[in-house]
Amino acid sequence: MEETRMEQNRLTVGRIGPLEARPTVDPPSSVINALKRLERAGSEHSKTTEKLVEAARIVAEQLVALLPDGVTLREFRGDYERTDDDRLLVQVELGSWARLTGVSTVTSYQRRAALKFAEDLAGGLLDQVASYLEKDAAVAIEATSKLRAAEVVRQETRS
Repeated sequence: MEETRMEQNRLTVGRIGPLEARPTVDPPSSVINALKRLERAGSEHSKTTEKLVEAARIVAEQLVALLPDGVTLREFRGDYERTDDDRLLVQVELGSWARLTGVSTVTSYQRRAALKFAEDLAGGLLDQVASYLEKDAAVAIEATSKLRAAEVVRQETRS
């Protein structure tokens, strides 16, 4: 009788007793199916995230390459920063920045940065940058014309 009580205690205590004393139950097929689904979804999420970050990186690198020196995206959106080595940083939360360019591993910060960048692109960021560059070019053309006119006047007064 004492032996039976000890065996019951081992079975009810579970973690304290030996592993072989715990009854084993096959997990129901719904749990197995749920785990398989979770594994597929996780794998799909990882692949999608990698593609998202890669696409954002490509667009960000092209954008940074087209911006003249001294022009940052802060003029358009305050939560972007262009570093001296032409990397584009995105503020994903107050005080936390993630790189969009020069990324070799994908982190949750890069994912959030890529999502924010995509949202800003859809919201007209590229149009804002293009308009700024067009206006800046027009100012440069006008200034060049004025300088040429001044040079012509100077040459005429010398003659």
